[in-house]
Amino acid sequence: MPKDTHASSVASEVTRRVDAALAGPVAKAMKRKRPLAVSDIEVVQLGALEHPDPQVRRWCLFILDHFANDQSMEVFAKALADAEPLVRDLALHSIACESCKQEELCVVDTVPHVIQVLMSDSSVRLRINAISALLRLAGRDGRAREALQAAADSDADPLVRKCAQDAATSGYFVPPKKRYERRQRRHAIAHRL
Repeated sequence: MPKDTHASSVASEVTRRVDAALAGPVAKAMKRKRPLAVSDIEVVQLGALEHPDPQVRRWCLFILDHFANDQSMEVFAKALADAEPLVRDLALHSIACESCKQEELCVVDTVPHVIQVLMSDSSVRLRINAISALLRLAGRDGRAREALQAAADSDADPLVRKCAQDAATSGYFVPPKKRYERRQRRHAIAHRL
């Protein structure tokens, strides 16, 4: 069998298995708010990394985030390298969100992945999200604060530098979207008077 044909048949087998699980046992477990079976978790993890549709990869990450977060940390870390920003965004949330975990977040394992996003992701939005995550972890791992200062000093984007500088110096920053929304509300109120 030619190499391209073999790769194509493997991809279609992954697609078939993931789509069948999402439509069947995974959907039933989610509807009933029951834990996923180990075999279903494995299929959803496979889909999060290998399904050809980025929306399905994102949906698989969402399912893992809410139904198998602690078992899926390695999958979230690998998904941070996905080609699609919307997939990487959910992977970043899943790897760094403490409230989504049943066990305590392992800061030592998490911080390097979040730093990697801050230092090298092509998406400004994801780098700003990484600042927020690192700020929450900075009190427990000094590498987080060092990374914030490094981004403040050298990130290519001025908005990321500003957010990182605010986070590094004051321990607080307002994400740009919230800043914009606040400015819009003030403007609307000023023009109503």
